[in-house]
Amino acid sequence: MDKKLQEKQFYLNNAEKIVSKLSSETLNEKETAQFIKQIEPYHYEEIVEERFVSKLCGYPCCANELTKVI
Repeated sequence: MDKKLQEKQFYLNNAEKIVSKLSSETLNEKETAQFIKQIEPYHYEEIVEERFVSKLCGYPCCANELTKVI
């Protein structure tokens, strides 16, 4: 496997871990900002969607549960 392909695979694996973590956990703003710098906007959209499905506020720093979805 060439170096660029390995780097891309590493990046994608790392992004997948970040999406998983931010989709299910509530972190402080500093931690969240560190993770957000490592992903693309479409990854963040995925986080918001996954949190919505789990009935959590879409913002990874917010622990509020969704009680009423319109």
